[in-house]
Amino acid sequence: MLSCSTPLHNIRDGIYEQAIADYDRAITLEPSEADFYGERARAYRRLNEYEQVLADYNHALELAPNENWPYAGRGLIYIWLRDINRARTDYTRGWELNPTNTYNGWMVEWLRMCEERADLETAGRLENIVAPDLEHYTTCVCRGVALWIRGDVEEALAELGSAISLDLEPWDVYFWEGMIHASLGQEEEAMAAIARALELRLPPVLLTPLRWLDKDRPDFYEKYVEPLLTRYNVLTRQKTGE
Repeated sequence: MLSCSTPLHNIRDGIYEQAIADYDRAITLEPSEADFYGERARAYRRLNEYEQVLADYNHALELAPNENWPYAGRGLIYIWLRDINRARTDYTRGWELNPTNTYNGWMVEWLRMCEERADLETAGRLENIVAPDLEHYTTCVCRGVALWIRGDVEEALAELGSAISLDLEPWDVYFWEGMIHASLGQEEEAMAAIARALELRLPPVLLTPLRWLDKDRPDFYEKYVEPLLTRYNVLTRQKTGE
C-alpha cells in the first residue's frame, strides 16, 4: 500500500492544491483505497469545493460501506450545505457503525436542536453519549450543554471551559458558551464567544438554536441575534437547505 504521509503533511500545512494533486496520483495507483478519497475530500473541503468533497466521500462509501468516517465527513458537508436532514442521517449512520465515536452522537443532537428546542430529554441523551474519559473533548461539550439545559450554569461553563484545551478548533465550545451568556443577558460575552466560533469555521446553520432567544431574551434577540441570523441567511433556512 502507498504511504500517504506527504499529502497529509500538505493538508496540515495548508497546501491543499498540492495535497489534492498528491492524492490524485495515489488514487491512480491504488483506486480501491478508500482512505485516499477521504483525505482528498478533506483537502477539497478546505477549498470549499463541496461537490468534489461529496463525490469523494460517496466513492469512499462504495469502497468501505461499513466505515463510519465517510458518513461523518459527508455529514459535515451537508451541514455546510444547510441540509440538516441528510446531515443528521449520515451522523446517525456513522454513530451506529461506531458507537465509540461520540462526536457523531453529539452532532446528531445538535442537529436535532436546530429543529426543536432542547428539554430534559435532550439533556439525558447528551449524558448518555459521553465517553467515560473525563478529559475527552466531546464528553466535556455534551456534559456542559446538558448541565446548562438542567439549569446548572456555573458548572456548565466550567465544563465547556475545560474542553477548550482539548481541541484545536473548538467552535462547539464557543458557540454554546455564547448561548449560555446570551441566556443570562450577558451581551458582550455572548457575542464575543459566537464571533469566535464563526472565526473557527462554525457552519452558519448551526447558529439556529439562537432562535430560542426570541422568547427568552427578546431585546437581545432583536438587537443581536436577528441581524446575525439574517446576515448568515439562517432565518429563512428550509429543512432541506437552500
